[in-house]
Amino acid sequence: MRSILFTLFTFLVSITHAQSTDPVHWSPEIENLSETESQIHLRGIIDSPWILYAPENDEFGPISLEIELEENPSIAWDGTFSTSEIHEKYDEIFELKTYYFKDSVHLTIPVSFSETKIETSRITLYYQVCEEVCMNKEVTFTFDHNGIQQGDPSSKLLKNEENPLWVPLKNRDALVDDTPTRSLWIIFILGMGAGFLALLTPCVFPMIPLTVSFFFNREDSKRKATLLALAYGFSIVLIYALLSLPFFLIEGLNPNTLNSLATNVTLNLFFFVVFVIFSLSFFGWFEISLPHSIVSRADNQSNRSGIVGVFFMAVTLALVSFSCTGPILGSLLASSLSSADGALNLSFGMLGFGFALALPFTLLALFPKLTTKMPKSGGWMMDVKVILGGIELALALKFLSNADLVSQWGLLKRELFIALWLLIALTLTFYFIKKLVRSSTKSKGYIVVTTVLAAASLYLGLGLINKSPLPLLSGFAPPSFYSYSEQGNFNKDITAYHDFEEAKAVSLQTGKPILVDFTGWACVNCRKMEENVWTDPEVHEMLSDRFIVTSLYVDDRSELEADEIEQISPKETKKIRTIGQKWSAFQITNFNTSSQPYYVILSPDLEVLERPIQTATTTEYKQWLRSGLKKMKKSGRVSP
Repeated sequence: MRSILFTLFTFLVSITHAQSTDPVHWSPEIENLSETESQIHLRGIIDSPWILYAPENDEFGPISLEIELEENPSIAWDGTFSTSEIHEKYDEIFELKTYYFKDSVHLTIPVSFSETKIETSRITLYYQVCEEVCMNKEVTFTFDHNGIQQGDPSSKLLKNEENPLWVPLKNRDALVDDTPTRSLWIIFILGMGAGFLALLTPCVFPMIPLTVSFFFNREDSKRKATLLALAYGFSIVLIYALLSLPFFLIEGLNPNTLNSLATNVTLNLFFFVVFVIFSLSFFGWFEISLPHSIVSRADNQSNRSGIVGVFFMAVTLALVSFSCTGPILGSLLASSLSSADGALNLSFGMLGFGFALALPFTLLALFPKLTTKMPKSGGWMMDVKVILGGIELALALKFLSNADLVSQWGLLKRELFIALWLLIALTLTFYFIKKLVRSSTKSKGYIVVTTVLAAASLYLGLGLINKSPLPLLSGFAPPSFYSYSEQGNFNKDITAYHDFEEAKAVSLQTGKPILVDFTGWACVNCRKMEENVWTDPEVHEMLSDRFIVTSLYVDDRSELEADEIEQISPKETKKIRTIGQKWSAFQITNFNTSSQPYYVILSPDLEVLERPIQTATTTEYKQWLRSGLKKMKKSGRVSP
């Protein structure tokens, strides 16, 4: 399962960010064979151990090298080119044969010139280079009949005035977002919560007393036993932290690609299926486990003495408990993909998970008398798996909802989504009521769990009947306007434009500032802001009456009109086909960021009035809106 997930993941994230350092050093040359025939030679030295992927790799493999020649009536190219030696190997990550250049690359491109010679033209290479990480590169060479050089003299203009997505913003210095990052510790705490849940499963809990007795039934001194116990706990944390390292492949991804990854319909449907499988496993239909041979090898290594043996004991714990921890770790992985800092978030989540899992093993090994106060293993652990199964099923619906929202299928609107969550909550409630009725002893734990589930069912039921906002579900349920009835739209009085040029024209006409809202159908934090902050009476009044709200959906998969695609510069035409791609590129071009939500206040003449803001409390958002209005008023450009 992990192999399949990683393979699909690698396929979807293989396009990477063009960083400032290119491990390929190019030497261009043009060779004139006659008055009209020439060859362009592009020779590159590839830093070791980097490799550059060759043309014609499988579509499910790495990104193939591509050559693009600027259209010019005085030059002809039939699309063919020759290369230096191409290496091949079976790649275990992509699980197929790949083709690549190593150490050096030589491309020969035959071109024909008209008799009148040509004006300066451009040839561009698109390629992927990989080591432990991958980068997608775009290199342009400028040439004429007399010579060639690396670089594009007009690239600056293409990114600015000649790029139709670029707008002449004033006061660009205010675009620096100094909002403090608070999410990593929250992710760490959530990871700990997942770890504590995993502790209560039948795969992990019975192993605690067995492990503790191992450390204190040895002939070692108490001091050595204590050191080994600490090493055991550290090893558990280290193992789960190391599991996140391969996913730093996505660190530095092209921001536009990251957005496409997080909102990719295929990926969301894939996770929907995976989470349904996880939930069925927790419900006891079958068991997900690793091959027995792997577990046996780790167990044999754990018999070695000292730190090495203790480390392999921790590895054995991770492998043996995989049937219970695997689905939980899958949840951490899936949730991390919706963020631009996915690998870092995953690392913090894994650290929290490993820390929570290691804590009782270490504490009880240090203080073995506490084991007498531990609850005994029993059927209650299977009930924990049932709860986890319900959680996995609810999360599966979230991924299905993401795909539905982005594609605008209309299959899983807000009411149906809440109804399905209500069905899950009611099913779990009746399951535990049945447990309480049949049980001879009324466990306090069962009473608490049943009460919480009943309260959740009541909360969902009232929200479904009354069409109330349900703030606890903000970001999980579809947005209020994605509903079977208009009554579900809590922000229906706010007129939101979905085209920047249209909003700018209205702003010039009315004198009101523009609130640019970069958002997405599958953006969890966007829904939280809209349903918790925008519904505040004062915020709602300002947005509906004093701003021109412009909501630009960066994951809108609707195709652009052909004439609109043609208006985009040649470099961008290849990458932008949908409305969402357009607004994502618009955000990156003008605001140098790709995260959502992202709010900017602009005057009618496009002055940045206040530093951008992302997630915020209602109080912070009010102050930010007031500050923008105040600066508009001082300039004398705001309407009464």
